[in-house]
Amino acid sequence: VLSAAERATSSGSTVTLTKGRTIYYPSYLGNYLTCLFTVNGKIAYCLQSQKASPPSGSYVAQVLDSNKNLQKVLYYGYGGAGDLTGSYLSGKSEDEKYVYTHIAASYAYAGEAGFTGCNYNDLVNAGIIAYINYLFGQEEPPKGELSFSSTKLNAVRDGNIQKTPNITLSGDHRNYVTLSVPENVTAHNLSKGTSVTNGKIQIYGGDTFYLSADLLLTGSYASGSLYGSVGKTWRTLVLTTGDS
Repeated sequence: VLSAAERATSSGSTVTLTKGRTIYYPSYLGNYLTCLFTVNGKIAYCLQSQKASPPSGSYVAQVLDSNKNLQKVLYYGYGGAGDLTGSYLSGKSEDEKYVYTHIAASYAYAGEAGFTGCNYNDLVNAGIIAYINYLFGQEEPPKGELSFSSTKLNAVRDGNIQKTPNITLSGDHRNYVTLSVPENVTAHNLSKGTSVTNGKIQIYGGDTFYLSADLLLTGSYASGSLYGSVGKTWRTLVLTTGDS
C-alpha cells in the first residue's frame, strides 16, 4: 500500500494503515473491488490488485524514490498534493477517481497485474489507459531543496558601478526564494530578465542573478534566512503488509 503522504517519513518508521469501506469498480470495468485506505490519515492505495486487501494495523514504511511513474500517479492522482483529477476526470465521482488512480498506481508498481479484474479494451474505452499516460507524462513532483552557488561575496568595480559575481540558485524550477533588496542596491535576475531596486525579487531554481550598486555605496548587506516557496519534498511510502 502506497501513501500519498505530504511529509517525508524516514524508512523504517512505523505508520498506521486504516482499511476503510469497500469501493466497487464501476460496472463498465467489470466485477472487482478495492478498499478506501489511509496511512496516518492520508489517502493510500493498494499496489497489488491481484492480492487480497490487507487489514488495518501498524506497519513499517519504506521510502521509495526509484519509481518515478509511481511518484507521479500518487502526486497528481486523486488525493495527491498536486491532484489533477478535478479537471482531467471532471464529471467522475469520488469513488471513480479513487478506482482510476488505484489502477494507475498498481500498474506503475506491478505492471499488467494492476489490471486484474478488468478487460484491457474496457480500460481503453473508459479512458483509464489515457489517464495513466497523462499522469506518467507529468513532471516529477516538486522538490524543496535549494542551494546557492555562493552565499558570501564581495562586490568589485565594473566600469562606473560595483557588482557581485553571478550567483546561481540550484533547485526545482517551480521553487523560489524572495530576496529583499536594500536601498540603493539593485538585484538583476539574468534568467528572467528582471531587476529590482529597493524592493523584493523572486529567484527561482535554476536562475542566475547578481547585485549592483553605485561605486560610492559602502557597507555590507545580509539577506537573512531565505525559505523556498516549496516547503516540502514529496516522498513515496510503501508498506509491506504480507505475502498474501
